[in-house]
Amino acid sequence: MKSKKKKDEIISKYTPIIERYVVKKFHTFNEDAIQEGLLAMIMAVNDHKPSYKTPLNVYIFNRVSRAVKTLLYGKKHDNTDFNFTERNFENLSDLGVFIDNLSKKDAEIFRLFFIDDMTLEKIGAKMGCTKQRISQKVKVLVKQARRFYNVEDSGEA
Repeated sequence: MKSKKKKDEIISKYTPIIERYVVKKFHTFNEDAIQEGLLAMIMAVNDHKPSYKTPLNVYIFNRVSRAVKTLLYGKKHDNTDFNFTERNFENLSDLGVFIDNLSKKDAEIFRLFFIDDMTLEKIGAKMGCTKQRISQKVKVLVKQARRFYNVEDSGEA
């Protein structure tokens, strides 16, 4: 597991690269797309293991590309009423702090649903739960995220 200092160094190194990549690749300066890319980068840094055959930089850019494409060309998870790209993060490590405070299972559900864009059915099958149970867990995670980021809870999630 990478230390917090090492993770912060990697994030600092790749942040300007991600910003340029989004603008050049997708021909837009879309702040939401850039933040989505940055969030995907943070998750990639947290998830990457030395045992992976894919080098960290390739792993990061695969995740960033997929996340930005999903945002720009259609996102299938509109039922959460909470978009993590709405928040203007002053400190990008906040997402890492939020995820580090989740249980291992909740962190996995968060990553699969919000980052990997996996369906509730597929997450349930992977984790041995029903779609309904995963939906309940996602709603709880959304409430936790709202509290963490001081976003008003509409009571819908």
